[in-house]
Amino acid sequence: MKAIVIDRYGSADVLQYKEVEQPKIKPSELLVKVHATSVNPLDWKTRQGMLKWLMSNKFPKILGADVSGEVVQVGDKVTRFQPGDEIYASLSSSKGAYG
Repeated sequence: MKAIVIDRYGSADVLQYKEVEQPKIKPSELLVKVHATSVNPLDWKTRQGMLKWLMSNKFPKILGADVSGEVVQVGDKVTRFQPGDEIYASLSSSKGAYG
């Protein structure tokens, strides 16, 4: 799958559009085909390294906190969603919407 990835902190120049492995979902997670995302303060502050103290320093990172799209896969413990559902969300995990 294609994603916007950073391999280090910095300006917008560190953003890279590249092929990455499709994530494997956990039993309580959804896999979403992204239709739209945004750049909010959490995203650019993370990219610049302003939130290092809050985030892990593991790279590469896929940023993106806001997402809308279509559910393509659900984990075994998910009961409220099914493939084909359209969703919008603010992500609280380290898995970003730019993927």
